[in-house]
Amino acid sequence: MKKLPLNIIIFMGLTAIFPLIDFLNGFFLTSGIPIPIGVLYRFFFFIFLLVMIVVAKIPKTSLTFVTFLFIAGNLIILLFQSILLQNPLAWIIEDVSVFVKYFLWALIPYYIYQRKTLFMSMNYEKIFIVISFLFTVFLLVPYVLGVGHQTYDNSDAGYKSFFFAN
Repeated sequence: MKKLPLNIIIFMGLTAIFPLIDFLNGFFLTSGIPIPIGVLYRFFFFIFLLVMIVVAKIPKTSLTFVTFLFIAGNLIILLFQSILLQNPLAWIIEDVSVFVKYFLWALIPYYIYQRKTLFMSMNYEKIFIVISFLFTVFLLVPYVLGVGHQTYDNSDAGYKSFFFAN
């Protein structure tokens, strides 16, 4: 297999470490340390994807049109809503941090789509093994130690860990 470009290696690394980031985020929040590691990670991942998508050749396909329409439409809705409701800047920043998570679900597949020939020629199944392993370990460690919090607020449903689902 030929050597992978640096942007693919960074993408794979950012994708593989997300369970670690969510674990650390939950650990810090549970410990009362307000470090927004999850927000910083997702913002960096978002900026990385935007830059990599823009610097690569953008194919003129219906998927490109739908992806860009989706992002532009949601940004227009956010802007319109913020102006109409006269939201304070703090609320707009909170909304943008939620939209970053939301847009990652569109940008990650589009990034892969742009580089589909590279991704089809490489063995990337190992990344799913790493993610599955890390996720399992980061669920079991707090569970065994009896620390963390329930998955859902106001009930005993779910598991006890540092991941937030509420």
